Amino acid sequence: MKYRKMRMLSVIITAFALQTAHSAQVTLHAQQLAYPNQIFTFVCITSLTDTEEDENYNIKWEKNNELIAVNNTVVKYSGEISSFRFPTQHQLIIHNVSEEDRGMYTCILEFTSSHLPSINASKSILVSGYMPKPFCTQPSRNDTVGGQIVLVCSTEPSQPRVTLQLLNSTGGVLAKVDQAGYIGSFKLEYQIDVDEIEDGQFRCRTGFTSQNAENKECLIRFTDTSTIETPTIETSTIETSNENSTIQTSTIHTSSIQTTDVIQTTNNQKRRRTSAVQSGITKAPKNGESRLVVSNLVVTAVLFSVLLTI
Repeated sequence: MKYRKMRMLSVIITAFALQTAHSAQVTLHAQQLAYPNQIFTFVCITSLTDTEEDENYNIKWEKNNELIAVNNTVVKYSGEISSFRFPTQHQLIIHNVSEEDRGMYTCILEFTSSHLPSINASKSILVSGYMPKPFCTQPSRNDTVGGQIVLVCSTEPSQPRVTLQLLNSTGGVLAKVDQAGYIGSFKLEYQIDVDEIEDGQFRCRTGFTSQNAENKECLIRFTDTSTIETPTIETSTIETSNENSTIQTSTIHTSSIQTTDVIQTTNNQKRRRTSAVQSGITKAPKNGESRLVVSNLVVTAVLFSVLLTI
């Protein structure tokens, strides 16, 4: 009976611990828009119970899922930042804001001395007036479905809002997408028949929706051509110690096929031809190859007749 009571008490304590583990809260306060060459401040507010306040914990900061600061120490950052840990309100300060400071920032409350799970809150910031670059996906012949292919490009949101356009090689606008919100990237997709593709080049352009300002572009290339390489012929003559034996070898090289023709003459006037094919594809000799073999036979016949008169 006593054991059963102790076990029940243990279950109650565990349930209470799990309940209090989820009572901690993290709130991240910041304006979404930052201005170039100004100071931008994140304020991370942590709400802990009396039990959680007795626990050891760290305040971590991440940018785009990469650790940049822990408590009062900056770990790694390309720009200039400061990190401050306080009892309930913690700060991450970005000095001299630039385009590189755009991204998703996360404040993490991490308990280090207990089983309590970490809690976090995230917020992304935009840099005013920054024109994002478009990102083009390069299609290939293997991406075609039913004779059609989808051209894709994407970009990040901005303030002012941006418009994403797809242009053909002559500058005509094939499709466009306007930025709808400020969270997450957005993309443009355009389906086209492969037969309608002329030179295979398209441009994806970003520009401010309400202004005729400078824009940024990336290039989409689609190629559907086969490369044919001209074979090269190497000819070598090997003379053996036997005065009545001469071997001439002609080798034809291409990127995928190698064919070797061997013409051998002896006193018995035997001829042998061997071929080695690398890619499993057999080709008939071309006219140039036939002429080369015939010329080799003529030379061999002349040499053989000279040897007979000696």
